[in-house]
Amino acid sequence: MADPVVLRQERAIPVEVERAFRETLPTPLATIFSRRYVALPPVREVRDQPAVWGQVGQTRTVVTADGGTMREQLTDVDPPHAFGYHLSHIRVFAFQRGVTVANRFQLGLPA
Repeated sequence: MADPVVLRQERAIPVEVERAFRETLPTPLATIFSRRYVALPPVREVRDQPAVWGQVGQTRTVVTADGGTMREQLTDVDPPHAFGYHLSHIRVFAFQRGVTVANRFQLGLPA
């Protein structure tokens, strides 16, 4: 098994942490990921998403602009500090078979 690759991106936005959390988690993925990030193409649409997104264990199918798909599962919700998710079943051209992604959005000052 290959060693994990860790990517990190930070961005400072002058807004209260509570508001950032409240508005980021339910924002449509196509709005957040409207352009390519490293090997991930822009998000075109989301399928099979519950009406209200924000509970641990919920899943949805993400469709990328190149026609690829992946399954997202919400793994952690810690209002107003962070939320995390896991991407699996990744069928995007730039990813090797069997690759999974774990991510955590951390809001507020770094620990």
